[in-house]
Amino acid sequence: MPAAWLVGALCVLAHGLLPRACMAISWTVWFATVALGQIAGPLYGVWGGTPFEPFHHIPNTVTGHPFDPVPPLVLTTLSALLSAGGLLALSRRDIG
Repeated sequence: MPAAWLVGALCVLAHGLLPRACMAISWTVWFATVALGQIAGPLYGVWGGTPFEPFHHIPNTVTGHPFDPVPPLVLTTLSALLSAGGLLALSRRDIG
């Protein structure tokens, strides 16, 4: 979930800072996530994606790899900061 939250937080930040371009930015972020992780990851020879893809931290619990709590905590913290920044930027706009 933290990786999906990070993608959503980037979209919230884009909507808060650049409302006219937020849809293009959101789709670009999503396609870049898919392209870097699922398509380009195997080309680099990295099982599970590239370091640029937020979903690469998910452990393979089937094979018994130990769970490291640092990547999900970092992604959750980044998601919270980006969401807070996007909501702060949104609250400063004159919407009404």
